[in-house]
Amino acid sequence: MFERLKMNLNPKRLLFSVSAATVIATVASQNSFAKEFKRDEIVYVAGSIVAVRSGPFVDAPIAALLPIGTHATYIGNPFEVDSSPNKKCKRADEKGPNKLSCICVTGLSVALAGNWCGWIATDLLVRQEPTLADLIAQFDKTPRADLPTRRKWAERAAALDPLSVQSRDRLLGTLEKMNDTKAIETAKRTFAAYLSNQPSSSVAKLIFYSSSHIGGKFLEPIAEVKDGQVVFRDFGPSVGYEYRDRGRSYYLYSEGKNIGSVVTEAKFDCHVEQCPQQTLVRQVMPPRGTEPGFWLATNFALPSAVRTTRKPTAQEKAALLKMANAWVDASEMRPNDKQEFRRHLKQTDKGEYKGVSMTIGSLGTDGRIMLIGNWFLGSMGDQHYGTGDEVNESLLIIAEQQKDGTFRQAKGSGSIAEHGCTYFDVLDLDGDGVDELFLACEQLEGQYSYALTKRVKNEWQFTYGPGR
Repeated sequence: MFERLKMNLNPKRLLFSVSAATVIATVASQNSFAKEFKRDEIVYVAGSIVAVRSGPFVDAPIAALLPIGTHATYIGNPFEVDSSPNKKCKRADEKGPNKLSCICVTGLSVALAGNWCGWIATDLLVRQEPTLADLIAQFDKTPRADLPTRRKWAERAAALDPLSVQSRDRLLGTLEKMNDTKAIETAKRTFAAYLSNQPSSSVAKLIFYSSSHIGGKFLEPIAEVKDGQVVFRDFGPSVGYEYRDRGRSYYLYSEGKNIGSVVTEAKFDCHVEQCPQQTLVRQVMPPRGTEPGFWLATNFALPSAVRTTRKPTAQEKAALLKMANAWVDASEMRPNDKQEFRRHLKQTDKGEYKGVSMTIGSLGTDGRIMLIGNWFLGSMGDQHYGTGDEVNESLLIIAEQQKDGTFRQAKGSGSIAEHGCTYFDVLDLDGDGVDELFLACEQLEGQYSYALTKRVKNEWQFTYGPGR
């Protein structure tokens, strides 16, 4: 079905590889700029899997393969980039052929808060995000005798949604009519891999931050479990870790519960260009309809544990709010800041304030729980660069259930604004029955880090990872 594209990485890990039509399209665009994209315009990758090169030349080294539907920002053609130099698009040459354009992929960043950018065939960029319905429609209206064109649309549909029965049936049916047995075998292996949801084995037990927002779903490694302990790691941009390859599966967790798997969709060569911190992924199960959010992922299965699946009750939320207000009253916040923060605490129950998270975690193997509440207002950047009147506060309240069923605020909980942190998920990684809380920390100048808080000798202690 697909012709492999030569790279320095192991091609056996590819699921959907690169079709001959896609390879030709990256080197044979005759009217690249008919679409007249504008700088900073949002564009999408239209080919099944498209090569991104390190320079604006068709023979430049391939830095990555991006899947169909990738969300990006258009920067310019070689002439535009050369006449207006920038740090995003390197090695531009206005005298070269205008067949490639520089794009920066939304959600992918390199060290020091830079954008991950590269050169891609302009005729494989579109303004409208590809959808399965449109690709299926293009396939269906193509004459039955035009098998190559039908194959192109079927390949794109299958690459966009390999879980779709419509796309699978159309692709396999077309390949059977073309008697391409090798491609049929490859397609079946691909579909089976997506349906199996089995993460790849690895010596290192890795923990990932997973997010879903405008531009797609992403995966970023943050730590490793060593000897039962969570250890933060700095994953260098010049090393080809396995998550930077296509076709790797990982377990996805939300509030301690497994909610399926994600599969890596992009492929990077860190010897050609610095690799981004994140990679693009597809959520496999549940396949659709998942609300945007932030989760944890692992490349190893956690032991099954009996834990509550309910949300905090109105009474439990009221208890958290009471503790939060008591903390504000006793804090050394400025009077105006206290008043502003109290106002947002009052809005929690009304659902008007989005900067709040309330959930339940496991406190031990005896079934006790803890209530977790996080409220944040403002940002480090606003306070640092503002007029001095901006509020920057992030409050984490952990309320532990006592043996009599009541809740008491735990030692160590309180303000985490000093480090720019907010809570995003909870998971028991060391198997002691007590969840660890994971946090995302905003730093200045666009930099960030991750942190966790763990219960040690009846007190919650924080560990902070390296800046990124």
